[in-house]
Amino acid sequence: MLLVQILFFSILIYLNFFKIFGALYLFWIAFNLIKSHAKIYEIKITKKAKISLVFQGFITSITNPKTWIFILSILPSFLRFHTSVLFLTSMILLIEFCSLNLYALGGSFFKIFMNKHLSKLNKISALCIIILAIGIMLD
Repeated sequence: MLLVQILFFSILIYLNFFKIFGALYLFWIAFNLIKSHAKIYEIKITKKAKISLVFQGFITSITNPKTWIFILSILPSFLRFHTSVLFLTSMILLIEFCSLNLYALGGSFFKIFMNKHLSKLNKISALCIIILAIGIMLD
């Protein structure tokens, strides 16, 4: 019984040590986030590379079996029973193409948003990390 108590109290000492060390590390990360001046850099892509990226993304998308299973489970319920396979396949490809274009458009808008507000987002992230570190220290 005495051995169990000694082991328990020694584990508590190590636990408190790691808890304080982890909270101090989180404070250090938050401090570095606050003082950093991050910026998103743009890489110039040629027209040939853009076409290659679009083709590569489209091939990756249409060979993804999860997408096909998802669309095949939902789409036929909106169509008549005697729909041809060619029509169904072309419909799926059109839906995938449109959704990927919307996804890419959203990514470009998000990049513009991030370029404008990256320092604010860094400060908000640092504040969340500080709150987390205080919560860990007070636990």
